[in-house]
Amino acid sequence: MKKGKIYFNPNDKLKYLILEDGKEIKLPRGYFKADIKASEKLEVNYDESKMKDGIPFIEQALPTKIQNQGQMNQNNREPARAPYNFVPLNETVISGQPQPNHDRFYSEDAKLNREDNKRYSGYVDVQIKTVTPFFIRQEKEQTDFFRVINGKPIIPGSTFRGLIRNMVEILSFSKIEFYDNKHFYKRFNIINDNPNDIKWGFIRRVGKNFKIFEITTKPTQVQHIENNLSKTPYNYKFNNDSVVYSVGKFQGICRVWKFQTNFKSGDGFEVPRDVIDGYNGDVNRDEKSIHILKSLEKGFIVDGTKDNIHIGPEKNQVPIQGIPVFFRAPDGDVISFGNSKFHRIPYEHKIGDFIVQNSSGTTEDFTKAIFGSTDYSTRVFFEDGLLQQINEPEQFEVSIPQLPKILSSPKPTSYQLYLEQKDLNVSETNQRTWKDRGETVIRGYKGYWHRKTSSNKLDKHSWIENGPQTNSHSKEIKPLKAGASFCSRLRFENLTAEELGALLCAIELPKDCCHKMGMGKPLGLGSVEIEISNFIIIDRQKRYGKLFDGSAWHIGLDTNKLSSDYFKNKFAKLVCSVLQMSFKESEGVMNLWNIERLSHFQKILSFSYDHNGHFTGIEKLDNFQWLNISRYMEIQFKPSKDSPYFRVEDDEKKPKNEYKNRPILPNPNEVVQKDIYKKP
Repeated sequence: MKKGKIYFNPNDKLKYLILEDGKEIKLPRGYFKADIKASEKLEVNYDESKMKDGIPFIEQALPTKIQNQGQMNQNNREPARAPYNFVPLNETVISGQPQPNHDRFYSEDAKLNREDNKRYSGYVDVQIKTVTPFFIRQEKEQTDFFRVINGKPIIPGSTFRGLIRNMVEILSFSKIEFYDNKHFYKRFNIINDNPNDIKWGFIRRVGKNFKIFEITTKPTQVQHIENNLSKTPYNYKFNNDSVVYSVGKFQGICRVWKFQTNFKSGDGFEVPRDVIDGYNGDVNRDEKSIHILKSLEKGFIVDGTKDNIHIGPEKNQVPIQGIPVFFRAPDGDVISFGNSKFHRIPYEHKIGDFIVQNSSGTTEDFTKAIFGSTDYSTRVFFEDGLLQQINEPEQFEVSIPQLPKILSSPKPTSYQLYLEQKDLNVSETNQRTWKDRGETVIRGYKGYWHRKTSSNKLDKHSWIENGPQTNSHSKEIKPLKAGASFCSRLRFENLTAEELGALLCAIELPKDCCHKMGMGKPLGLGSVEIEISNFIIIDRQKRYGKLFDGSAWHIGLDTNKLSSDYFKNKFAKLVCSVLQMSFKESEGVMNLWNIERLSHFQKILSFSYDHNGHFTGIEKLDNFQWLNISRYMEIQFKPSKDSPYFRVEDDEKKPKNEYKNRPILPNPNEVVQKDIYKKP
């Protein structure tokens, strides 16, 4: 490594590298990303043995001065904000209790009158009341609420089951179950990723597999006006001995590449299955970009929307030599490929590498024990929720279906939001990323804040879109009003007292807390309050002692009349015991919610407004301020004029990019502090 200096030229707004011999090299835009003042010259290390396009490799680590500067800027910015937050991942997994034998129902007779043999069967009737507008879609294109029975709106039992299962998984410290263990993709970075790894060739479909055949001549970048290749992204012109094509726009123009069809000898590079799956599963690739694999399958060029096929001259037919690609195969195995030279590449590690959980025993966890697995069946059964007090059309929030605002999909590159960071003030250059396996873990279970948003599309915080419809929008919806009430029943069989307690804790939340269900959770839809209206334990010995009770079926009700609190306290006591925490009998189930990890969960679930619509829950913020805190960040943010905090001078300021410098998302307990965010 040699020592050099980098300075910024304000005239052409470019950075220059000064070599040890005094020679200056102009750096392309974005090659060195640190901000440099015009009066500064920053020392860096460079390596001339790794030259690319006449530019030596500059050491990845930023100079100390820049790191300190990043730390300083970080301390002066606000934390990130979002309509979601996370329940921290539980490192300890609490083991479930042994499965019952399936040849009998357990009872409390003299033979089996031991604590570990007591099992309970029965049912729980619940009332599900909507607190904000509420919508469940039946089919992809349906605008009406889910309907099956006599055309009346219902909550499917599967939706209710999914909600309670997720709640039990969190509350019982179970193993995180449902996640897509895949690689995340990022943009190739010429500073952090070695440009010498890039190769070029043509990808073809060979049987059911894909192979890349390398070419001997390096592709060249050309100024090709014919067929508007330099203006239209993903346009191709196939010739006998070459291919000319354009990639996505950068700074208003499309780069045009020319590939010669002079192939190297050999069988080519087989594309591994996980690379194929990763390419197909990269949801953050521009949907207008050509989909290489689908194009090979169809025989002509198509993009990621599947419907938008580039129909035109024969240039769009894929010839026998295949489609030109840049690819990386540093050890002889293909690890990525794409249309452009610096295409999207996978991080080394998968999501599962950032999930660290240790089981305290050998049996299944509580969630699998209750809800079943491939080894044994479920012991809980959820019935559809039926809407009460039908009064159409007044029961709906809007008279005609409305277009909801676009919901942001998770951005894997936003690691400052999805991975645990050291603290809120860590600088951008020192943040933990998807390459830092062993140093960090995922944030945990994602949950959505309760938000009381408007159904007036002109309001800034309305859930209804006020702009034109795009391909990213979902179909229009017609949600039910707040105040709609459903009744449902949950039946359970052969549960231990602790298992039944876990189920009841998932249904009955602490005061001022609500569940989230259905569509549009980030937009403020789907807040529901669930109350137990009837809790019945059935004595199976009595149940099958006789068939009828007068003119009705004999149910065999348990006469001990154990309350739901009895079971919830049993479960809370077990959790505290495993975690080696003290259990205060006077606090009962609140011992559970006082556990630090679950106190974060309680903050996310908290939702209470007074009669004036002001937020009076744990957060104790007025509604407008809370809506501003719990919204998505914006690339061009300006306080709206309907904000009570709007000032005339705000209208003259440049819009602020709230993603700049990668602000870190606070945990739920930090979010509810009044002084952590500035007023808009």
